[in-house]
Amino acid sequence: PWGTRPPSSPPGRMSSPPGRMSKLSERVAMADVAALEAEIDRLHAYCERHGLNSRGVSDIVGREFALPVDAEHKATVLQVTTAAQPHMRAFHLAWLGFFSTFFSTFAPAPLMPYIKPALGISKREAAVAGMASVGSTIFFRLIMGLVADTIGARRGMAACLLVTTLPILGMMYVQDA
Repeated sequence: PWGTRPPSSPPGRMSSPPGRMSKLSERVAMADVAALEAEIDRLHAYCERHGLNSRGVSDIVGREFALPVDAEHKATVLQVTTAAQPHMRAFHLAWLGFFSTFFSTFAPAPLMPYIKPALGISKREAAVAGMASVGSTIFFRLIMGLVADTIGARRGMAACLLVTTLPILGMMYVQDA
């Protein structure tokens, strides 16, 4: 008997013959699907604004990102209080690397009144050391540009930090010039 409602269909809707949907019910179903898809997109947008990877985007190996990402897998939110891999860990290592290079380059200048008598260097030697410290950054920026182009910025920065960490730490043990 056509027109009777099967137990699985909602009240008020009549069933069609098997394999056939009326044009009206097909349009209603398509509108319902479109409305549900729009609602899902709004929910994803809400979750992404709050720092959740609700779409389950993963990297090439299959590890799901902790943060929402764009088509190029770049994070779309900044959560400074986390160390989620790979985005926030790279962010924190980048600022730490910048801080350590900035500190190692410019920290000796304001300490010169204490360094000069302790090391017994002249005013001219202190000036030359200051110029060499700042001037060498130009040369090493060119080298780091080539390194970043060759092996990538992250690996280049990691290599630079590995090579320079011990000399930077060794500065505190200098006793004489």
